[in-house]
Amino acid sequence: MGKMISPQNITTGVSVTSLKGQEGVVLARTFKHSLFLTFCMGVLVVIQQFVLH
Repeated sequence: MGKMISPQNITTGVSVTSLKGQEGVVLARTFKHSLFLTFCMGVLVVIQQFVLH
């Protein structure tokens, strides 16, 4: 999940698309997805730990 917001990956992805100079926009959008996936992973861990013994 941290790889999504890696500056190196964002720079590489932006350099090969038409989003040159908009690294901040890409980071903001991927950061939201990263937070959502972190939340989902936390819910999954809680379910496995306390519900599915």
